[in-house]
Amino acid sequence: LQFLSNAAFGAGIISVLSGATVDLQQYVVSGSGSFTASNGSTLKIGNANGITSSGSSGNVQVSGTRTFNAGANYTYTGTTNQSTGNGLPASLTGTLTIANTGTNPTNVVTLSQATTTSGTLSLTNGGLDLNALTLTLSSNAAQSIAGSGSNNFTISGAANSKLALSSGGTSHVVTVSGFGTTNGGGLVTGSNVNIELNSNTQLDCGGNGTSTSMLTVGGTFTLNSGTSSNIANAKPPFYASGSTLAYAVSYNRFNEWNATSGPGYPQNVTLSGTSTFNVVNGTNSYKKAGGNLTVGSGCTFSVPDLTTGSSGVGVEFLGNITNDGTISLNTGSNTTSQRIKAVNLTNGNSNATATVNLSGTVGGDMELTGNYTDNANFTDRKSTRLNSSHANIS
Repeated sequence: LQFLSNAAFGAGIISVLSGATVDLQQYVVSGSGSFTASNGSTLKIGNANGITSSGSSGNVQVSGTRTFNAGANYTYTGTTNQSTGNGLPASLTGTLTIANTGTNPTNVVTLSQATTTSGTLSLTNGGLDLNALTLTLSSNAAQSIAGSGSNNFTISGAANSKLALSSGGTSHVVTVSGFGTTNGGGLVTGSNVNIELNSNTQLDCGGNGTSTSMLTVGGTFTLNSGTSSNIANAKPPFYASGSTLAYAVSYNRFNEWNATSGPGYPQNVTLSGTSTFNVVNGTNSYKKAGGNLTVGSGCTFSVPDLTTGSSGVGVEFLGNITNDGTISLNTGSNTTSQRIKAVNLTNGNSNATATVNLSGTVGGDMELTGNYTDNANFTDRKSTRLNSSHANIS
């Protein structure tokens, strides 16, 4: 059923039954009765204000009870910017679809309240603004973030916007599918959006995992659990310039950082909380990041037993290192023979007990192409190279 004009109904119940689809377009359903979107039904929403629980706003404006069931499917099909509206259930089991066909930049659907879905998130047209809120995908079964026809789609938002991938307790995979596969194309998250990977949740970013991926992280990608929380099927995202790969818990590097170019090649890397991060994790090879390393107070960046690198460099950051925790090449069996390289090092930016602990094995030192500022503890068992004629030590 498709509405072609506003419609006013008298007393009674307007019910969209399971299996039925009602396309409201931009029109208003009003009257003195009630409205129900049943579990299994599909409601296509074209009004700029989405669906609301009461008042004269949105597609449904009946004065009686408005019931939007969690198991219904909600599709936003406007031709101008929309809000989801406070009628969208805060907890969904059906499919949430963003299919706005407006012309950029007037094709964005803005989340009105924090929302959790155990169903599919379908992103086929337009854009989604998280509006400094959290959209959570949480399930005990496989879930999908689905595009259509290799489309490009952007999830944006103000500061504190979060796309949280979680589990009800059973380990499962969230798969990104149907989007384009180029760096900066496909599914892209904005600079303020944090993708948070929680316990018992794995993320398959699509593409082939080595040169293509369907997800480009433009903001932050946070590993928030060490319990079955990782990149599935060796298919990591692209990391855009300025993006951050964040470790909020103790973690052993895995497929989120498995390359020196393309998908799996991070830009900035941060450690927070009291995390210990093992950058080697049994893979004895050169590691590289395109930006800065920031080690928070109470955190440890560990380089155990790394004996293979690139021209003697085992871990390279093309930006700077700021250490307020511990950086240690003197862990494991203390056989690390490859150095860590960056531009500038600030040891003890805000913590005077910060520590850099180099390896006791020849080669396991540090190379800086810029300046070295030490406000804390530095244990140099072999040597620190300053490869710049303008380098300063302070």
